[in-house]
Amino acid sequence: IFYIDYKQFIDLIQLLLARYDELTQEKFKNAFILDVRTQEEFSESHYEVAVNIELDAHRGRSTEIPKDRPVIVICRVGMRAYLACRILMGNGYKNVYDLSGGMLTLKAAGLV
Repeated sequence: IFYIDYKQFIDLIQLLLARYDELTQEKFKNAFILDVRTQEEFSESHYEVAVNIELDAHRGRSTEIPKDRPVIVICRVGMRAYLACRILMGNGYKNVYDLSGGMLTLKAAGLV
């Protein structure tokens, strides 16, 4: 058993968080951002590099979504993105991520 004091604990947490940020940025560096909202929602606001493929049109346009890059799926709050992730995974995609909270989270964070 190793014991560490409070300062060592804080230093360790900061080191882990910095390393986590570094690994996360590397992992998603060239991710494909898929926005599954309607065209109307997308035109109101969107993440600048996102590609808009509505959930209903998803199956017919799946060839536009790369399998060799991480895919981050966005909708308004998360439900359509979750469904799109399930469809993608069912079609053999391995690195699929649902942005929890969707565009509302990005707006709240000031990112769109």
